[in-house]
Amino acid sequence: MAGMTLVATKTGKINGQSDTAVWIGKGTFDSAYLSGGELLTNEMLGLTTLYSVQVTPDFLTSTTALVVGYDWSAATLIVFESGADGAALDVIGADDISALVVDIFAIGKG
Repeated sequence: MAGMTLVATKTGKINGQSDTAVWIGKGTFDSAYLSGGELLTNEMLGLTTLYSVQVTPDFLTSTTALVVGYDWSAATLIVFESGADGAALDVIGADDISALVVDIFAIGKG
């Protein structure tokens, strides 16, 4: 299993802030969604600490209708169905969400 593919479009320090940095980019899920979410740590984004993570589906690129949230306690992206029950995807390896592309905006200590 390869895991999520991350591609940065903008990284660097925030003007006037000595140690605050941003990571802006896209994440593409792979074909085997892990129960409990897909790992997204500060180290994966080149930051020493995360202050804020905002994740939204890239509706221009994605071909799925799923909702994504960041689980701070597990440092993972959790994917939910957008249907009536809104249940989290939770079957190990059975949910192919490789068509899901998300926009990620993270602020942290850099």
